[in-house]
Amino acid sequence: MTVAQQSELRRLMIHAVLGTDMSKHFEDIKEFKDLVENKGTAPGKWINGGHAELLMKTLLHLSDISNPAKPINVATMWAQKVLEEFFQQGDLEASAGLPISPQCDRNGTSLPKSQAAFISFVVLPAYKALSELLPRIGETVVPVLEANLVYWETLLATTLLAKV
Repeated sequence: MTVAQQSELRRLMIHAVLGTDMSKHFEDIKEFKDLVENKGTAPGKWINGGHAELLMKTLLHLSDISNPAKPINVATMWAQKVLEEFFQQGDLEASAGLPISPQCDRNGTSLPKSQAAFISFVVLPAYKALSELLPRIGETVVPVLEANLVYWETLLATTLLAKV
């Protein structure tokens, strides 16, 4: 690679990694949906205007949030690990006298509730948007997400009923 190509590759990789920032999720998914609506489902037509970069960023971001799209035993294991990481952050925040960030309070966060919400509001709509471009995602990944959502909602309802 030339120095210019290396520089461009580095720029693209940084752009894609920054695209995994959850604070930009809804804005980025809207931009992706608008692009598919306006440019169609043939990515080859997206060459101009930085649209290929948006596709790359979106694919990396959806990979980053894909744990709930795995078989439920794997998704559950990773959900527990991620939540424990969040709880450790919350513990550090509490010990520093700071407000505890959302989903980071081990005494107030429910795994089934957090996963059901994450799938419903973040992951499933994003994968449905991707399925407009890649229909196979709608045939393979979306049904797993829907089944896992039912699992978490059922577990949540069972947990709530047990408290009554």
